[in-house]
Amino acid sequence: MRFADEPLYQFYAADISKRTKSVFAGDIMEDCDGYEEISSITSRPSALELITPCTSGHGQHRSLWCEVPEVKNSGIIDSLTPRERKLQEAKFELITSEASYFKSLTVLEKHFINSHSMNDDTILSKKNQKILFGNVNAVRKCSEKLLAALEKCWQDNILLSGLSEILYTHSKENFDIFVKYCSNQIYIDRTLKSLRENQKFNEALQRLESDPKCQSLSLHSFLMLPMQRITRLPLLVDAILSQMDLKENALEYQMCELTLASLNAIVQNCNESTRKLERYEEMLLLSQQLEFSSKKEMKAMSVASSSRWLVRSGSMLHLTGPDAKLTFSRKLIRPTKLYFFLFNDMFFIAKRKSDGNYTVIDYCARNFVEMEHTTELIIPSSYKNLLKLTILENHEGKTVEMLLSCDSESSKKRWIEAMSPPISSNPEETLYNEWDCPQVFSEHPYVAVQPDELSLQNGDIVKVLTKMNDGWYHGERIRDGEKGWFPGNYTTEIASQHARAKNLKQRYRLLAMSGSYLQSRQDKIKKKKSSQII
Repeated sequence: MRFADEPLYQFYAADISKRTKSVFAGDIMEDCDGYEEISSITSRPSALELITPCTSGHGQHRSLWCEVPEVKNSGIIDSLTPRERKLQEAKFELITSEASYFKSLTVLEKHFINSHSMNDDTILSKKNQKILFGNVNAVRKCSEKLLAALEKCWQDNILLSGLSEILYTHSKENFDIFVKYCSNQIYIDRTLKSLRENQKFNEALQRLESDPKCQSLSLHSFLMLPMQRITRLPLLVDAILSQMDLKENALEYQMCELTLASLNAIVQNCNESTRKLERYEEMLLLSQQLEFSSKKEMKAMSVASSSRWLVRSGSMLHLTGPDAKLTFSRKLIRPTKLYFFLFNDMFFIAKRKSDGNYTVIDYCARNFVEMEHTTELIIPSSYKNLLKLTILENHEGKTVEMLLSCDSESSKKRWIEAMSPPISSNPEETLYNEWDCPQVFSEHPYVAVQPDELSLQNGDIVKVLTKMNDGWYHGERIRDGEKGWFPGNYTTEIASQHARAKNLKQRYRLLAMSGSYLQSRQDKIKKKKSSQII
């Protein structure tokens, strides 16, 4: 293989990190990418030569396009502009870095996975072996296919024409394995951490990690490679795109844009799958910690759900007067520490138990709760950062009001922001959160005219995320998650929890206004009577 002498990927990544830090530190000019000053690289050791071991008396470093004998002998370098040379180096880095990545994966498979100790059940069980190494072979084969195609491109054309198309094709056909691998990363890290506490496993691992074959790199650094590689690929393609000229080669430029979009989508899927798993793990833990009150009115519900996640949690002081209502005197305030759990769809209030678990004392749907700043009540100065919590309809169907004191101003601000719907700076636009948005039913088919529009079939149900005053809506079609704009007059709003919450909020505000009006009238009457007595 032409690129077999490339350094292990960990050393390549370390050099990239060092170069990036140098740019931010001002040691390297911001517009310099390391491709222009070729002579400086050949005249003194590079960062890779300093951090990698020597082989046959020569330091290893990533190959540069301009240094390859085939390129030197062709005489093509002198005919290229500085920008064109940078483009070639950016393209070539995609190949050499893939070679480094494949080389590291091969070390992982041959040195670690195929070792006698990692196949000894007394050291590593089959279950843990599958968690740690189950997807390694698949990602290595994926890299092997891509590298073979990239190397063929290099053999066919010294200017590496068609490189983006190759990467685009492979990203569409083979890169799903990255999503699968990254979603399992949380289990890999947790399992390896747990295994390190086992003396027998730790001793075996230390022997493997100290072997010259892996160049003193840890097993964990090898297991992190797929996640590092898939997040690096869009940056490499973006570096290529930044050196291209749309006018000179429109087709190659557009293909590079498509490739970048495809890779970004894969990275997004990797992040989302990892986030979903982390959220579910968190929900499983919370489901073990949250216990529901034994009151007859308190109906227990399942906390753990793949569609539910924690948005914010924390403690606040619940302040009550002598009658357990929002009436206070300076001497008769009863503070109670309560814990609050805000999920994407629910809101829980709990008390902490001595064993560290929590007893849920109240809960409601997320869109049935409001939180706002309040200064109306006269409270001793020791209680600061006050919030008024209103539950429009709790688990018993009742309205609940609470006065809460946060431990800091930032905590108060973050609670209010977490509870508040988005507000647009455009007065012609109304925004909704996914947890509290109207739903519409398509009564007429609509065929999208623009790329950003959403086609509708009769009976489609869409979550509306944005409403414009001119009648256009932006939403998400429930059957497939597709998002886009559509005319609102093709649809009819349907009964939903959002509509019910909207009605409850309106009713609560009317009652609150009526209460304030009656209270002010009573205060005026009392004041008038007292003045007459005087």
